[in-house]
Amino acid sequence: MQRAERTSRKQLAYEVLRDRIISLELEQNSPIFEDDIATRLGISRTPVREALAALERENPVRMVRGKGAFVSPVSTNQIIEIYHVREVLEGLRKSIRCVRLGFFYCYDK
Repeated sequence: MQRAERTSRKQLAYEVLRDRIISLELEQNSPIFEDDIATRLGISRTPVREALAALERENPVRMVRGKGAFVSPVSTNQIIEIYHVREVLEGLRKSIRCVRLGFFYCYDK
């Protein structure tokens, strides 16, 4: 199998798992079964394992030795941090829009 093909399968598994976690289709602390994901996507378990490892590095997944992969719980502090980042990004988006429209100063009415 070519490297690009393996990477695209890993990317597919990564995106599907990430989207299912974000949409809460996979609930906090629920197990993630490699075989089920691989079968649903029509790929082998290797790209699924690689995707789970990538997600573990980013924290939405935690690996438990001898038990497998689980959806990480989200704390209240993490939710607050997300909203703070979102506020900053919204302000930045508005500023960029004003600059693109040619306004040097923008304000909300």
